[in-house]
Amino acid sequence: MADIELKCPKCAKIVTVSEFADLDGMTCNACGEQLKKPESTAKKEKQKPSLKLADLQPEAETSGSIEPTKWQISQDAAKKKRPKPKFEMTHLLWSSIIFLVLGGIMGYLRYAPDGFLATNKDLVRTYGPIILLTMHIIIVLGAFKDSVFQGVLCLLIPLYSMYYLFNVSDNFYLRAVTAVFLIGLGQDSAIVFSEWSQVAFNYVNDFISSGGGGLQSVPRK
Repeated sequence: MADIELKCPKCAKIVTVSEFADLDGMTCNACGEQLKKPESTAKKEKQKPSLKLADLQPEAETSGSIEPTKWQISQDAAKKKRPKPKFEMTHLLWSSIIFLVLGGIMGYLRYAPDGFLATNKDLVRTYGPIILLTMHIIIVLGAFKDSVFQGVLCLLIPLYSMYYLFNVSDNFYLRAVTAVFLIGLGQDSAIVFSEWSQVAFNYVNDFISSGGGGLQSVPRK
């Protein structure tokens, strides 16, 4: 704590007081003359800035805005990428029209007595599974593009690709085209897939029964 020496302007007596003492109204002990503040102390008080309530508040409160966090930025970006409801309904409407038109044509070709697919079942059983496998690959690639987790599920879990396409994915046109092919080619392709799985099972069963010595050819039933 520093002391201040004040000189009486009348009797020239030196009076020592604390720097925190209130000098207003202080008088000399000898002559009673009112003491004056030294010039250095008066200058310091003038230069000392006064604190206001606004200076004590954080910058975010005074400016009225808070800096967004990374989570908020990612959420805003996701909202921007998400299609608008009107835009989404337009694609849903057009994909539904495509499914109804092409699905009706495909159903007639397959299930009508004189339909092209009904009278050429061997052709359907030859190329139908290839077409459906191609659609499956397209769905799996789309699932991997969406997320690796969905892609792995489509690869490992049978028929999960159909669940992903019709319940998770928002590719309405791929839904429509896949459904159309399933109407015309699904029944015959399912029979072919069943025969393939039976052949594979017989090969594995023979391999295990022979102790891994060799495989016997199993004709397709």
